[in-house]
Amino acid sequence: MVLLTLHQEASEAVMGMATATREVATATLVLTRILLHVAAVAIHIMAEVTATVESLMATEIEDTTTGAPLLTKETSHIETVRTDT
Repeated sequence: MVLLTLHQEASEAVMGMATATREVATATLVLTRILLHVAAVAIHIMAEVTATVESLMATEIEDTTTGAPLLTKETSHIETVRTDT
């Protein structure tokens, strides 16, 4: 009788551990899906920012007073404009 009771308790313990393991695995899968979605959104945002920066780099920016280019396609940096008054 005692042996049967121990066997039943051991079986219940094993079933409890199996249930807990399944719940942890499910939570891990859900968390992985969330992290993959966050990574996909971050990649999309980075692509949009890159496209915007490339678009701005391709645009020539001119000084409104002199008409001289401040940012050109060749230099890709803002040049210092000196004005004498």
